[in-house]
Amino acid sequence: MELPKPRDFSQVPAYIPGKSEERVKAEYGLETVIKLSSNENPMGPSPKALLAVQHHLSSAFRYPDHTSTALRECLAAYHDLPADHFLVSAGLEEMINCIGRAYILEGQRAVMPEVSFIKYVISARLMDSPPQFVPMKDFGIDLDGMLQAVDDRTKIIWIANPNNPTGTYLSETQLKEFLSHIPPRILVVLDEAYCEFADAPDYPQNSHRYFEEYPNVLVLRTFSKAFGLATFRIGYAIGIPELLEPILKVREIFSVSSLSETAACAALQDTEFLEHYRQLVLTEKKRYYHELDRMAPLGISYVETQGNFIYITLPEESQKVFQGLQQRGVIVRPAGKYGIRVTIGIPEENDAFFAGLEEVIREMRSTP
Repeated sequence: MELPKPRDFSQVPAYIPGKSEERVKAEYGLETVIKLSSNENPMGPSPKALLAVQHHLSSAFRYPDHTSTALRECLAAYHDLPADHFLVSAGLEEMINCIGRAYILEGQRAVMPEVSFIKYVISARLMDSPPQFVPMKDFGIDLDGMLQAVDDRTKIIWIANPNNPTGTYLSETQLKEFLSHIPPRILVVLDEAYCEFADAPDYPQNSHRYFEEYPNVLVLRTFSKAFGLATFRIGYAIGIPELLEPILKVREIFSVSSLSETAACAALQDTEFLEHYRQLVLTEKKRYYHELDRMAPLGISYVETQGNFIYITLPEESQKVFQGLQQRGVIVRPAGKYGIRVTIGIPEENDAFFAGLEEVIREMRSTP
């Protein structure tokens, strides 16, 4: 029997999420597992967000507002911008796919860093568009190389700032100089999923207003990381309405639930909770630097980060280290043949990672 044949997806890479705690417990017979692979907020959501969701449950049986009006108004107040400059989606994964669907035409391409979020690649490949990769420069995004890659076929430029998985960043001066050379016909997407953790003094603070000078720029933000709402699946784009309208047309109907919208609005109000988590990350980041410097004689090094995660280079293959850590109840993310990306967790989680990493590397180096 000959079944209907799908499109050829052989060139579309699969997104492989980090393993769940339950899966690792079952696989290795462990009672306790620490997950440091998905850059989630280990403190969870703001208590105010959870309380707001509980209060909303009794009325959460209708279809949600397709355009998330209430949340867009909350975002407008938070960013001091008009509400029609926001588009909400079910996480940035949906937004990234929709941007590709809305803007990439046959024969057009997306330019992106060689090492960055794989969803940019998936978005392009789903539109039968071969991505134009630009090699990294010292683990960072090479803007000169990105500019040289732009040609008549370029439709979208993807830039994650801070970059995932390396944690490197682009300064305000670098970004504005780059944008000044990009033709208005090209859409530039600045993915700022981790912007709340950036503490570099020259990190862009007003990029959400770049559209005033560069109307072809979209800025992406998420509630999954700093706000601890990963399970609610909610992200948003900031830009001029003319750029957002086509994306809404290809976005799924009712993709953002009213519960997610309620949680996000409440989370925006709890700035104290957000700052508490941010300071935890900044404090623990210094401990990572200290502990990894101590392990440098083992061949371990790292890239200074502006995110709530850190990219670590290893003297052994990442998959082997990944497995060794999992056996010890610590889940991280392999990133390249000799690299791992590790979420900066709470102190006791980080202690377990430091001890586990040193033990795994010493064991591997002593094995003939």
